[in-house]
Amino acid sequence: MISKSVRMVDIAKKANVSRMAVSAVLQGTGKGLIRVSDEKRSEIERIARELGYQPNRAAQQLAGKKSGVIAVMAGTWFYPVELRIFSWLQQTANERGYRMMAVQSDSDIAPIKDVLGELQGRGIEGLLYVAFNNEHQWPEVRRLIRGIPHVVSLIGDLEDERASGVVSDIHEGAVMAVQHLAKRGRKKIVMITETLNSQKDRKRIEGFRKGHRNLGLSFTEDQVCKATQGWELDSTPEREWDELLEEIIFRRNADAIFVDSDYTAVGLLKALRRKKIDVPEDVSVLGWGNESIAQMYDPPISTVSYQVDRIVNAAMDILLERVGQESESTTIHIKPKLIVRETT
Repeated sequence: MISKSVRMVDIAKKANVSRMAVSAVLQGTGKGLIRVSDEKRSEIERIARELGYQPNRAAQQLAGKKSGVIAVMAGTWFYPVELRIFSWLQQTANERGYRMMAVQSDSDIAPIKDVLGELQGRGIEGLLYVAFNNEHQWPEVRRLIRGIPHVVSLIGDLEDERASGVVSDIHEGAVMAVQHLAKRGRKKIVMITETLNSQKDRKRIEGFRKGHRNLGLSFTEDQVCKATQGWELDSTPEREWDELLEEIIFRRNADAIFVDSDYTAVGLLKALRRKKIDVPEDVSVLGWGNESIAQMYDPPISTVSYQVDRIVNAAMDILLERVGQESESTTIHIKPKLIVRETT
């Protein structure tokens, strides 16, 4: 079992050397003035491993060494998109010899200042900020990251000249969705969105309109339906899903539904089944996010993927390049991927 209480003096006593010699071997102190033979160096390193010695990151910073720690902050780690991002980040960081430290800013912006201050105190080499479903925090985050030299946002665009970003091109994803549904012969596509004002929803709506323009399709504002904000699959009554479906199919005459999450797609597919409406023969359903439920549901749901793996790899490339040397901030747009399954 690793003991965090092991000190360099403990290693020095066991190796029969001075503490300064141990520090020179394990932390690179002494500026080369402390001589340690190769044999004794190997012995010190072996004893440190056996005792489970954990290096003091603050001491390493004072010695001019990198901490090897990258922090990643999200509003929450509870939801699938954020969890997938962290999983990919953890794997990518391990492959590149770094450790990830995950922090959660929660729904209240007040703790963010304390969190960022703590991160700086720990000598982190950079911060990855998951700008997703936490847009209300962005103004405060933009103000506070001025003290952190290397920041890269993921998915959402902080629109801050000091921070780099790897942004999901949601606009282009919506264009692709319209093109796909039109090729399937759909004449009237209705889009469901939780809000009209968030960055991701604005870009999705803009892409939805552009997709119609590009194909010369008629477009009316009743094809954008604001609904489902705060809805959950396990708690929203079936009646509400049924009423939304009736609004879309019978009053707005849709033959295709384009939704902003795969979970909303599942809720509507259940309602379509209750109404005995065939999918995709009568109505096509296209989701967003490529969550695991989209592939597992029957029928499997066509969806638009953020391509989280590409976003994470690009973000790590930018961050580590900036850690190595000062460079100008940059923003990369990652094109989503259309995944066609049985609902379209």
